[in-house]
Amino acid sequence: MSHDRDAASAPRRPDPRSIRAAAVIWRDGRLLMLQRPAKGGEPPTWELPSAVVGAWETTSAALVRWLEHVLGVRATVGDVIEIEQSASGGPPERAPEIHFIECQLDSFEFRPSFASQTWRWVRPPDIGSEELAPSVRAFIARLSEL
Repeated sequence: MSHDRDAASAPRRPDPRSIRAAAVIWRDGRLLMLQRPAKGGEPPTWELPSAVVGAWETTSAALVRWLEHVLGVRATVGDVIEIEQSASGGPPERAPEIHFIECQLDSFEFRPSFASQTWRWVRPPDIGSEELAPSVRAFIARLSEL
C-alpha cells in the first residue's frame, strides 16, 4: 500500500467519475466498520465510513464533514493509503474512485445523527468477505494479510 498525502489535500479537478473518501480508523488494532442497510432483497453489508466528495471539496474535507455530520465526532485526516477504481458495472472511464485515507478521531463517543448506521470495531481477519460491501472487499483483504 502506498501513501500519498498530497492526494488527500489537492484541489479537485472536474472528472466524470464520482469519488468517495473512505475513512480508515483504528482503535486498539480494530477497524471501525459501519453497516449498510439491506437493499432490494440483499442482506446488509459492512463498509468503512465514507463520503461522496463534492466537486468543490478535497477528500479530506469530505471525510471531516461526513464524520462530524453522521457520527458527531471531529477527525484529523492523515495519509492516503490507497486509491482504487471500483467495479461499478458501467464504463471504466466512469467507474467511481475510492480513496482509502487514514483518520484519527478526537473522540470515540459517537453522537449519531438521524443518518447514522450500526457500527462495530473489528479486526480485518475476523470479517467474512460475504459480510463486506463489494467496494471494500479487496482493500480489507489486503489489510488482513498484514
